[in-house]
Amino acid sequence: MDNIRQKVRSLVERMASAPKGPVRSSERLIDDLGYDSLRLIDLAHSLESEFAMPPVNEREMMSVITVGDLEDLVVGRLAVRSGP
Repeated sequence: MDNIRQKVRSLVERMASAPKGPVRSSERLIDDLGYDSLRLIDLAHSLESEFAMPPVNEREMMSVITVGDLEDLVVGRLAVRSGP
């Protein structure tokens, strides 16, 4: 799980328009890292590709506020995919 969370943070950092060094889970995608709605959609597609996970719809992605929220979303998607 920690490895997945680290990969999410790394991808967020690479795609951020206003990176300030290592990304923390508490940082807000829009307010702290400079993401906008289009960049969030690009991020969702990158996550889908990186983790081979089911698509994240636009509404779901727009409800993500912090990097930690995004980590939880990815971990949840991967847990559902792998089953019990």
